[in-house]
Amino acid sequence: MTEFCGKWKMASSEGFDDYMKAIGVNYVLRKMAATASPVTEIAYEDGTFTVTTTTAFKTNVFKFRLGDEFEETTGDGRTCKSIVSQDGKKWIHKQKDTKEGGLETIIVRDFLDEDMNMVRL
Repeated sequence: MTEFCGKWKMASSEGFDDYMKAIGVNYVLRKMAATASPVTEIAYEDGTFTVTTTTAFKTNVFKFRLGDEFEETTGDGRTCKSIVSQDGKKWIHKQKDTKEGGLETIIVRDFLDEDMNMVRL
């Protein structure tokens, strides 16, 4: 599990603007977020991952165990029931907004040598 630990620069982020639009983020915030260069730091202790993503605008932290449902507050302030699974060097992060009729989203993080690609589905 420690192969995921360390600091990761985001090499690419596919579908980010469409994703933010779908979850209701306004135009100005979407444009600000598009210019951010996030760095994600991952730590692992006692079976739990801690993921800290930092930009010039905001820091977001969530903790999870692979395959276990957990509650998280997303960077845009939504409360979600989430689950992260692993497929090789990828994490599949499924989020379900807890509001009635809330959006379900999937974020795939593909860990490369030094960088991370993210695809939002």
